[in-house]
Amino acid sequence: MAVNQSITKKFNPNFKDVNYLSKNFSEYRQNLIEFAKSYYPDTYSDFNEASPGMMFVEMAAYVGDVMSFYIDNQFKENLLLFAKERTNVVSISQALGYKPRLTATATVEADIYQMVPALGTSFNYEPDKKFFLRILSNSKFSTNTLPSQNFRSIDTVDFSDAADRTIRVLARDGSN
Repeated sequence: MAVNQSITKKFNPNFKDVNYLSKNFSEYRQNLIEFAKSYYPDTYSDFNEASPGMMFVEMAAYVGDVMSFYIDNQFKENLLLFAKERTNVVSISQALGYKPRLTATATVEADIYQMVPALGTSFNYEPDKKFFLRILSNSKFSTNTLPSQNFRSIDTVDFSDAADRTIRVLARDGSN
């Protein structure tokens, strides 16, 4: 490549090395303008923002910017430290000799209800608060079907708090 450049410089004094380090739209745009000024000084000289030629320069800069983004993104997905997609992390880990567990815990949403005695007369009934339960996080639950499935709660549920009378998420325990 060095031989080609030295020969080209001899025959074309306006020869300029192409910059391959551009990473964003404005850098691509500026490099394309410099390239056009260098190689086509007599053919194209209207670098006004509103000219049709600048529209094509900016479209090419846009394509370069988008391609640069996707190439960088694909490269990052090849590095374990920066990979975001689960399949890529698993594949890289397996290539490095790690044997990941490919199963995830099951989750379920459950409603827990409690019956408590009522206090009051006629139509003014209220639950007796001294009977309210408090279910701590990490409490164990099981299904009443066969085979029985065991679950552990993630959140604490306090029935004395009217807004907190439902366990929203349970994580599967794994021990049956």
